[in-house]
Amino acid sequence: MSRCLTPVPSDDRRRPRWVAVLALSFLAPTLTATVALAAGAAQAGGACPDTQEYAVGGVGDTHGRHVPGASGATGIVYPASLAPVGLTPGDVSAERGEDALDAKARAFRARCPESAIHVTGYSFGALVAGNVRDEWNRDPAMRRNTSFTLVADPRADQGAMAQLPSVIPGFTHTGPRPASAIPTSSVCRAAADFVCYVGNPLSNPLPLINGLLGYAAGDHGYRASEVTDQPGEHTVAGPTRIPAPGEVTVEPHSALVTIEIVVKVSGLPDPAQVEPVLEFAQDVVQTVAPGIAPPAELSLTRYIPTPLRDYVPPVVAPMVPDEIGDVVLPPLPTPRTREHA
Repeated sequence: MSRCLTPVPSDDRRRPRWVAVLALSFLAPTLTATVALAAGAAQAGGACPDTQEYAVGGVGDTHGRHVPGASGATGIVYPASLAPVGLTPGDVSAERGEDALDAKARAFRARCPESAIHVTGYSFGALVAGNVRDEWNRDPAMRRNTSFTLVADPRADQGAMAQLPSVIPGFTHTGPRPASAIPTSSVCRAAADFVCYVGNPLSNPLPLINGLLGYAAGDHGYRASEVTDQPGEHTVAGPTRIPAPGEVTVEPHSALVTIEIVVKVSGLPDPAQVEPVLEFAQDVVQTVAPGIAPPAELSLTRYIPTPLRDYVPPVVAPMVPDEIGDVVLPPLPTPRTREHA
């Protein structure tokens, strides 16, 4: 007996369909991975800002949270210490800050080579940021598309580290900052902030005195509106607490009896009003830089006969000859003062 068999489709006709299914099954993970990589690359590219900003704080601001004009910037973490204010000596603290800023910025540039980098440093942080800028000036990869804002830089041309010798142990004054091809804005409250402006104390001590008084009165603080990222030197207006006196002459009234002092006064403040500020400034200097604060009390209203050695910084006192250092000036006579218009 014969059986009627239903024809079976040929394998050749089924093969293309199964091959397609198998091919898609193997290709699907590849496509998924490719899409994922593409999405990851797009996400990484999108995470790169046009400009990455960093902030380096002054003494005590270990996370760069109080840098004027740098709101929202990434803070650099470092000791921010200038012993005896803090435990870390100034040179060590600055070096650690420089290493931290350099490492963080280099890692960012490796990840986002097309983004700009801007660094704002304030006071001791301006020292740190400026030193890194000087190093990057010799590095094409970090010099490109980079800029800095230095607020109250102690290495500014007229700053304390540029004009005064080293007086704090463990903190070296390295002189004025060299020129750089990297665009830099330098902001200073000239003649009222001794950190960035002391002038030449040997030829004119008034800027240093005004700067110390200004520091004690808060002139070392800067508002965000006073800070600009525009490259160049920028002077912030500040008060002059002890203006330069006008014409001073001495007229002999009687060579052996009295001397009449004639002073042309130009807005000199009342010494009694300046006295508390001067006393506070001395306390600040004795705390921040004990090696530069003379032992003798500085006063505008009274004079206590004291050896001349006590009027010079302790680091200099040993170099003063005994025949000079032991001299005690007599009490000053009370002069007759006449104001002229």
